Amino acid sequence: NRRDDFVDFARNVWLSLYINNGDRKQTTVAYYENMLKPITQYFQGCILQEITSFQLQHYLLNCRNEYQKKNQTTISVKYLRHHYGVLRNLFRYAYKHGVIDKNPMEQVEPPRQGHKPVDALTQEQTLVVLQKLSTYPLDFRCLFYLLLTTGLRRGECLGLKWRDIDDTQNVLRVSRAVAYSPKTGLIVGTPKTGNGFRTIPLMPKVKSLLQAL
Repeated sequence: NRRDDFVDFARNVWLSLYINNGDRKQTTVAYYENMLKPITQYFQGCILQEITSFQLQHYLLNCRNEYQKKNQTTISVKYLRHHYGVLRNLFRYAYKHGVIDKNPMEQVEPPRQGHKPVDALTQEQTLVVLQKLSTYPLDFRCLFYLLLTTGLRRGECLGLKWRDIDDTQNVLRVSRAVAYSPKTGLIVGTPKTGNGFRTIPLMPKVKSLLQAL
């Protein structure tokens, strides 16, 4: 029977051959590398084939407790689901390649997504923000209004070039994004998903600000 060291498999097989295989963006690779650090620390010395669903559930519980202890605040379900997703991906890969006979993550329930009320600005607060904007430099105002009126991600907004803006059609075209990771620095690449390539209408107010810039 196989007895693979969990940390060795996670770092030198799953991460090296499956995640960092040249098909993924460097920011995605950096995300998995980051997420793997607490996981490998927790399962240090464990044998991959011997890890049970109970141990994995305990890890997620430990994540919640440690986070709350360190930050004095409740952990977000999204944060827990990130850990769950990495573990599910890793064990599914091991099962697919016959490294384990049974996938223990199949018995682990995903953290339940709660419903948080949206903490939106009131109409009065919004007016105050927009009035204050007039005191800021033009380039900042352009950036703010673009984010406010188009739904662009931050990286997509920072990736815009003048040629992406069509004055005659009053639209902008999204075809690149800027991302950053400590390991690689700034990277200019394609949008996060295939649907990220899109054309978005420009509001007259935003168009006039861009023309002024």
